[in-house]
Amino acid sequence: MRNLAYTCTEEEVEAHFSKYGPLSEVHLPLDKNTHKTIGIGFVTFLIPEHAVKAFSELDGHIFQGRLLHLLPAKAKKTNEEEETGTTRMISQREKRFYFIKNKFSFSNKIGEYLVYQISFCRNQNQF
Repeated sequence: MRNLAYTCTEEEVEAHFSKYGPLSEVHLPLDKNTHKTIGIGFVTFLIPEHAVKAFSELDGHIFQGRLLHLLPAKAKKTNEEEETGTTRMISQREKRFYFIKNKFSFSNKIGEYLVYQISFCRNQNQF
């Protein structure tokens, strides 16, 4: 959820959402400097049907003087789904390689080798 009042507490959010079913978790991230909420939060229901009901009834309604925006969470992919899925996880080294390669647009093998070496040395803390 987003657009929460910066003064709201986890207890207030829990009381508001627990009307729709039992909750397993309420989390409001805090700003590192001010130690106040940053206007977003996460609520997890024990039963998915309760989450759907809360979403349909609370999205776009006023909570503590602010228009509440609810966004459903997406489940993380498991290792099996990653292996069988069409998308492939890219390592940090590969990301760095493609970033540097695209930034400097090397079109020859020497340039690509240099980019790979820079990425490798950075990964080994040698650069």
